[in-house]
Amino acid sequence: MWTTFATKYLVVRTSTRSEAWIEVAGELDLAGVPTFQAAVRELDLSCRGGVVLDLRRLSFIDAAGLHAVLDLHEECLKLSTILTILRGPRNVQRVFELAGVDQLAPFRGYP
Repeated sequence: MWTTFATKYLVVRTSTRSEAWIEVAGELDLAGVPTFQAAVRELDLSCRGGVVLDLRRLSFIDAAGLHAVLDLHEECLKLSTILTILRGPRNVQRVFELAGVDQLAPFRGYP
């Protein structure tokens, strides 16, 4: 079952099975970060086999969105939960590269 959190420009869908899935579509920016954080808070990350963050449908990310993704990464590290991030489109991945965290975060796959 999927749970949806949405604003005008951002949709975050979450699902919990053996892994927690977080799908992000639209713009993860300063205005959308609270919605993203609310979706993450609804998941019990410590009880899951892992977390998958799907950025494939993300069209834009700014510094605030990048920080929110890094906060999720840090929380997973604290809980010893494996985080897998499915790569977003080129313009989204470029933000991670420019910030120098593209090698730090656990990215997988191609858009």
